[in-house]
Parts: sequence; structure tokens; C-alpha cells
Amino acid sequence: KKVNRGGPRRYLFVLSIDALFYCRGLNEKQLEINQEIAIEQISTISGDNDACSFKILSPGKSFLVIADSPGESSSWQRAIQSAANQQRKVLGVQLVDSLAPVWQEDNETDS
Repeated sequence: KKVNRGGPRRYLFVLSIDALFYCRGLNEKQLEINQEIAIEQISTISGDNDACSFKILSPGKSFLVIADSPGESSSWQRAIQSAANQQRKVLGVQLVDSLAPVWQEDNETDS
């Protein structure tokens, strides 16, 4: 699940050699890509107070992901970070310093 302003929503995440996609199913055979993020722009960190969560950080979009289990969460986090590090090495680039903030659910904000 990816946490949006309105709360958690279930998406399918697809990790390729050069990008991370998150999609939603239109039907049993079709997916709609909601976002594509260049893998070399991504960093991951553990989530807040939940072993099933982690944050995906990038310059254009950052968000909290909630996996179905702690094992799935750590497996995805390691795979994404490994792919990002490898792609940065291939391209000869470093992670940029300016990463987008992580959205919070509307009920978690003060205003």
C-alpha cells in the first residue's frame, strides 16, 4: 500500500533495472501506471514506528509504503536500494540532495 493524503491505497509496485513503477489494476489483465520514478533518483529509509513500512524518497515524489509483512517490507527496501545504488554506479551519478517531502494523511496534519 502507498499512503496518500486520503490514507493508504493498494498499488502494485514493479521494480525494473532503471525505474520503479507503481500501478493500479484496471481489470485482471490490465494495469494503469500511476507513476514512474527513475531508479537512480530513489533512496529508501525505514518507516515511522512500523516494521511493515518504509519511505521511498526522490526529487519529484516521496511517499510511505506499507507492506503486508515486515519481511516483505525489508525485502522491497533492500531490492530498491540495491537497484538504485547499482544504477547510480553505472551512470556515474550521485543521489541528489533535494528530495521531495513525504505526504502525510490529511488527518495527521495540524491544519
